[in-house]
Amino acid sequence: MIKVSRPISTVTFPSIHHPGETSFGLVVARAQAQPVALALIAVLVVSFVVLMQGSPVLGTLVWAVPLAYAAAAGWSLYELQRRPGEIMIRGGFVAVRSVWDVARRPDPASDSELRLYRVFPPNRVDGELNVGIGHQVYTLRPEDWPKFGRLKDALHAASMTFATVAE
Repeated sequence: MIKVSRPISTVTFPSIHHPGETSFGLVVARAQAQPVALALIAVLVVSFVVLMQGSPVLGTLVWAVPLAYAAAAGWSLYELQRRPGEIMIRGGFVAVRSVWDVARRPDPASDSELRLYRVFPPNRVDGELNVGIGHQVYTLRPEDWPKFGRLKDALHAASMTFATVAE
């Protein structure tokens, strides 16, 4: 007798930070706009104050502007890689794809590109949901997830998959 197994379906929950169909370059540019602007404004305000006191600022601007830009751009790229863009649930396993991952590759071409981790029972603290996925704990805020109630229920159901096996 041949046993045919059904493929396990994947349920995807996009966050409000999900880039959708936006190109990768535009996602990066939008993420960098505010941090870079604030960093350069800070450098220019400080330079203006120093200039009004009669001190030379050109030498300082030569290294301060690129340093401020690099720090702000680096921070925004780090945030893109850290911020969850979508959560994919497959059976008792969960994959958290960052905004960076989703923007680079909207649909993972194969299962080998998804890093599926075991999910641990979520708990709610101060309106936020703390859930252990693999070796990391994520704090999910209701305002970041349009289908927060369904996501919470799906994470709880996925965590119970292994709880019943362990007993």
